[in-house]
Amino acid sequence: MKTILRLALLTSLALNALFAFLTFTRPAAPAPSAPATPAVASPVAPPPIDQNVWPDLQTDDLSTLAARLRASGFPPSLIRAILAAQLDEQFAARRKALLSADANLPFWKGQTRDPKVTVALAQLDREREKLLRQLLGADAETDDPRSRLYQNRSLDFLPTDKAAALGSLLRSFDDRRSDLYASGLSANIDRTKFDALDKEQHDAIARFLTPAELLEYDLRNSQIANSLRTNLSAFNPTEAEFRAIYPLQAAFDERFGGNSFIILTGDERFNAQKLLMDQIKATLGPERAADYERATAYDYRRTSQLVERLELPPETTNNLWTVQKEFQQRRMDIYRSTASPEERTQQFTALEQEAIARITPLLGSASGVEAYKQYGGSWLQSMVPRPIPPRP
Repeated sequence: MKTILRLALLTSLALNALFAFLTFTRPAAPAPSAPATPAVASPVAPPPIDQNVWPDLQTDDLSTLAARLRASGFPPSLIRAILAAQLDEQFAARRKALLSADANLPFWKGQTRDPKVTVALAQLDREREKLLRQLLGADAETDDPRSRLYQNRSLDFLPTDKAAALGSLLRSFDDRRSDLYASGLSANIDRTKFDALDKEQHDAIARFLTPAELLEYDLRNSQIANSLRTNLSAFNPTEAEFRAIYPLQAAFDERFGGNSFIILTGDERFNAQKLLMDQIKATLGPERAADYERATAYDYRRTSQLVERLELPPETTNNLWTVQKEFQQRRMDIYRSTASPEERTQQFTALEQEAIARITPLLGSASGVEAYKQYGGSWLQSMVPRPIPPRP
């Protein structure tokens, strides 16, 4: 039912747009002479729609329909909407047949789709998109491929024709990736197959682009770059800083196959992580290195995200971080003191209350404090050590 309603809506929108185009682009009728006496203004009725327009253009041959629409002066966006609606109508019966098994399931049963149906639906969508591209060529795309994201991949650094060709290459790998995913829905998905496909795709891109273009592609679209953007979100790097950090991070990930911001095990990986940190800090210089070390700390990044979500001033993150470091140091001083366990517990409790009093104005409310404990402020929850349970 949803598919039918969606199809009806798309068709209606396309036809409405068609009639609107014809209505407002036809030559205006000569204006009548002004009345001799003032008349009371009345609502202006819209000009009548020529009901013969669509029958004159319509044909079951979509190639002919596209040609007629172009010859009539329709803009590409409107031609695309009309043909997309026509294709939806042609594919509706096949889609309904594939979804019929889901439609007949009782509402209290799990809606687990047969993996074969998922594959067939994906193939149906690709067939539709292929036909639309055959009918419209470059006009099948919604806008300039250089300035859009193709499946979340930016191609803005390439000339138009090369961006379109690369988009076609990426689309072919996306089709294979969809089939691979669907084929593994009924069992455990083999991650190694996806990794092999990712490598094959990158090798194909490397053959298609120049080395300089490949670097620009990776800076915008690689998994390393995506992870780096997330990890550097609180650091807010400049473009030059991002470009300087990227090759260092890429070399690390290529060697260890993972993210350096994940805690590593083993002496070799630990030393490599430390070396990476030292290289990045040396590249950034002393002042920005200090900002980097702080901003890439897990608690700081979580706090930064919370501050943004609560719409608090950006400097709140630094203020909370300063309070955290101060109270963690004071907590350590209590541990090192000669106070008895009972006295330490009292001091920890008082310190916790003082810390809450300090951060509450920064976060604006008690609910903000509770949210902070979950996102970046775990140190506050561990301010008072939990008592060791007695042995049974």
